[in-house]
Amino acid sequence: MMTKKGEGMYRRKEVQSEWGFIGDVLKIALGVFIGSMAAVFTYEGVLVWRAEQASRQVMKEFKALEEKQKLAQQQRLQQEKEQKERQYRQQEEREHQRQQQVLAARKKEQAWSNFFQPSYTCRVDPSRGDCADMHIRARTAFEAQYRE
Repeated sequence: MMTKKGEGMYRRKEVQSEWGFIGDVLKIALGVFIGSMAAVFTYEGVLVWRAEQASRQVMKEFKALEEKQKLAQQQRLQQEKEQKERQYRQQEEREHQRQQQVLAARKKEQAWSNFFQPSYTCRVDPSRGDCADMHIRARTAFEAQYRE
């Protein structure tokens, strides 16, 4: 048995609404409006998410820059400290060398005093020519012999 086209199958009956064609247009417009609003809110959500990501990235770069500056500051302070220590050691070394030179000069002067004792007449009148000659010869001999 054959059924006629449309028989036996469920078919929705068309219902006429009170609003008619205008109601259908309003329904479609309302759907488009709601869809547009959903798209706008989604777009705004994406913008907010991108802004948050950009903010996080900027903060991350800012922290990295701060760390870099902090490290550079620490290195600069360390270099300044090392420079001051080097200057202090150099100053101490110069002072030590100066003290050694003073000590050596005192030792040499003491050795000279022990090496040469002018005669009584030369102590009384050191401006005499023979005293000056004797002093020069003794000093030359002393310098030739003296070793620190």
